[in-house]
Amino acid sequence: MLYFLPIEPLESRYTAQMLKWVVRELDEGEWDYQVIMPDEEEHSIAQGQFLDIYGTISWKARQIDKVSRLFNEGKVRPWDVFLIGDLWFPGIEAIPYMATLSGIPVTIWGWHYAGCADPNDFVQPCCNLGLYEAEKSWLKLADGVFVGSLYHKNIMYEAFGDTGLVFATGLVWDYEDVRLSVPLTPVDERPKRIIFPHRCAPEKNPEAFYRAAEFFADKGWDFIITSSRKGTPKDLGFKTSKYWRVLTGLSKQEYYDILSTCRVFFSSAYQETFGYALHEAVTFNVTPVCPKRLSYQEVLPSPYLYENDIGCIRKVEHYVEKPFPAPLSVTKNYHRSAKTALDIIKGYIP
Repeated sequence: MLYFLPIEPLESRYTAQMLKWVVRELDEGEWDYQVIMPDEEEHSIAQGQFLDIYGTISWKARQIDKVSRLFNEGKVRPWDVFLIGDLWFPGIEAIPYMATLSGIPVTIWGWHYAGCADPNDFVQPCCNLGLYEAEKSWLKLADGVFVGSLYHKNIMYEAFGDTGLVFATGLVWDYEDVRLSVPLTPVDERPKRIIFPHRCAPEKNPEAFYRAAEFFADKGWDFIITSSRKGTPKDLGFKTSKYWRVLTGLSKQEYYDILSTCRVFFSSAYQETFGYALHEAVTFNVTPVCPKRLSYQEVLPSPYLYENDIGCIRKVEHYVEKPFPAPLSVTKNYHRSAKTALDIIKGYIP
């Protein structure tokens, strides 16, 4: 039996897609599985994961509560698999604790996104409180960890040393499912629109986007920020500007409808281990302009990478006037990565 503990599935984020894509692979792989989620009347959560710090802890606590009942009822059997949607999971230690004291060997696998290994991650203040050691222990409890990129794998090894098996499979992604969600307009027929698709938070460096929007103010181009309600320019002390517009609270489909009309995807992030937003942009033939750092160097060819503000401005201007989408192989390399992860797990089950 495989027990899947997903991240809170929200339609505005990648997490609802992740649940769908993992479950599809479990079905097609003929796994015997159970999805561990809170009861339906307890599903309410605002923004998911650590964008809603209280809700996510409550969600995970209710997942572990259900796992404890499975152990108590004798339903967990030797070599059952626990697959965790995000291994930054307070309470993960309860699974091997119960398994060991019950004499039932199990295996733990899961995806890892960010955390103490990344100096620009927004959980860094927590790491200084001792959660560095906690995260390291969570990773050691896992029999295998799936990460978004070799860059991500390397910073984990640098921060934690040998924590066990780490596989750079890419995060859960399905290129074809995303591609079919919107009919594409030829890039030359699109408005001169530039999109910043990250939350407005320090680790995503939105200030670089604001500067670019102001620099091109006389061009009449359309600069769009798509942001969660808890992450807008105002939250960082920036006043509403005539140089850009902010779209908040978009569903995933609404976001795709906007993204597919853009010419340029702009990122200035200090923290990015896989880049869901990048892969979505490439899927919709939006030309990426990204910093020459992080996982971007691993994923994108050099023509789409800039080293400084001057290079950034030049690339934005060039690609707005002459869009040149990145090769689709950039994102197809990670297509159906959930199947890749499950195939790896299958190879380690006794």
